[in-house]
Amino acid sequence: YFQNATFYIDTVRELYEAFVISSFVYYLVALLGGEETLKITLRRKDPKHERHPWFIHWLFGNWTMGHVFLLWCKAGVLQYVVIKTIASIVVMILKGVHKYEEGKFGWKEPFTYVSTVLNLSMAFAMYCLVKFFYATKEELRSPINWRPIGKFLCIKGIVFFTWWQGFALSLLESYGIITNIGNWDSKLVAGGLQDLLICVEMLGFAVAHRYTFTHKEYTPDYVGDAMETFVGVPLGEDGNDSNGDYMSQSDHSGSRGVPMQGLGSSRQRQEQQFLQQHHQQQQQQHPENDEYNPPSIQQLDVPASVSRAIWSSAIPGEMFTDLRRLSRGPTTAATMDSNDEFLIDMKDAQSI
Repeated sequence: YFQNATFYIDTVRELYEAFVISSFVYYLVALLGGEETLKITLRRKDPKHERHPWFIHWLFGNWTMGHVFLLWCKAGVLQYVVIKTIASIVVMILKGVHKYEEGKFGWKEPFTYVSTVLNLSMAFAMYCLVKFFYATKEELRSPINWRPIGKFLCIKGIVFFTWWQGFALSLLESYGIITNIGNWDSKLVAGGLQDLLICVEMLGFAVAHRYTFTHKEYTPDYVGDAMETFVGVPLGEDGNDSNGDYMSQSDHSGSRGVPMQGLGSSRQRQEQQFLQQHHQQQQQQHPENDEYNPPSIQQLDVPASVSRAIWSSAIPGEMFTDLRRLSRGPTTAATMDSNDEFLIDMKDAQSI
């Protein structure tokens, strides 16, 4: 029974892994202060991040740093979620009518086209993740070191490496390198090897997750220590602000300060109150910084229910909103968002 159900179980598992990738992107955006803050941060980045290798540039052109770059990175990941979902439904239907055979290549074999599309889609999703990492790696390391390299390697290893590993085993089976063993035919042997390797690899990934996704990163003490050791950065090119003083990064436009919300100790509440007051003063002195909202770490007043925790962690609600607005393309979505922001600003100005 389990041998017959292996194909469907593996398909559902691989589909879930696609949603893990989308959740990971929204997790990184949250660590970087949210989409609005991240757009401002990306605008200040080196234009070299806009460029691509010639074949990708020929297809997509440069991605302007800021909102456009962020939406393209999101779109690159979400397209994999969409394609993987469609492919999973298609292969399960074809498998049910005995028209799909995994590992069998040929012009008339659906596996050839499904695997080709999935490989291209996955490669582009990985490329977008790498672009996003190189553009934001400094912010992911300071003021709080979120261990970005470890997180990226863990997610990519679990999702991308294991899929390509299974694809490689299918190739070996199709070329006769993996053969029958006892009562098991070559396909069952290839599937069994994949399952065995994943069980062994998941032990290593579990240990890696213990350190790269540790709960200690979200404790008040960890955040408080990072705030205490957070040094100032200059406002101007000469290294000073307009008054010749240094400003805390938590108040600097384009900085990466982390105000502590919902943290318990009186010392931390005093620090938060001081930072908020100082930030308001700096906004009055430098109105061009009003749009900046630094990252924040919040705690829930009431623990989330099990169903809500599972659903929100597996399928972020923002994903469906982004799929709708990105359906016309990232560049068009960025233009429409800018127009909406302009209309809102005009309404605010009229109300004043």
